[in-house]
Amino acid sequence: MGTCAVTTKTVLVVDDEKLIRWSLCEALRKQYVVYTAASAEEALNLVGRVPVDIVITDLKMAGMNGLDFIELLRQKHPEIKIFALSAYANEVMAKHLMSRGVLEVLTKPFDMKHVLGLIEKRAS
Repeated sequence: MGTCAVTTKTVLVVDDEKLIRWSLCEALRKQYVVYTAASAEEALNLVGRVPVDIVITDLKMAGMNGLDFIELLRQKHPEIKIFALSAYANEVMAKHLMSRGVLEVLTKPFDMKHVLGLIEKRAS
């Protein structure tokens, strides 16, 4: 007799824009367990309480910015796969973030199918 194990990855969406959190949550929840946080501080608190496999974070937020959040996340949870969101990303910033362990830098506004494809491809 065999067993069938289903592994469900968890995604944490961190953005101070409610619409971004909602749209990513709606798109991702068919394949992942999705948590959301409106700030880096809220996200760090959540990561300490629930298992998180993937983080999608904005870079420019009130309070702690995304760069500092990514640094802290890397130090405390190096196993988490990180995707960054930014309306202001450029090639230099993307290279810097990727050297810090970010898998992809996604530019706002983004194409949801493209984002889902990247997450599927890079986070598996």
